[in-house]
Amino acid sequence: LTIEFSANPPTTKDAATHYEWHFFNQQNPRSAFLIRYDENTEYTFTEAGTTRVVLYEILNGDTIRYNAISFSICIGIVQSPDIRVL
Repeated sequence: LTIEFSANPPTTKDAATHYEWHFFNQQNPRSAFLIRYDENTEYTFTEAGTTRVVLYEILNGDTIRYNAISFSICIGIVQSPDIRVL
């Protein structure tokens, strides 16, 4: 499952603004397993579990906006019964 993330900055953003996306999983919620430095990014989830994604908007070294979202990914296999038509 691939999800695209967008910072959606205001139209009058300062050119010195940069972004950090921090991805945390439930096994280690205090240390990001991935950090991306783009205004927009995407990530492909390959395992079930809960992921927390935090976006930092940084201007001249100061965090001016902080947004966090948490969501769960459920991945499973559904097996259907063997059906025969006589």
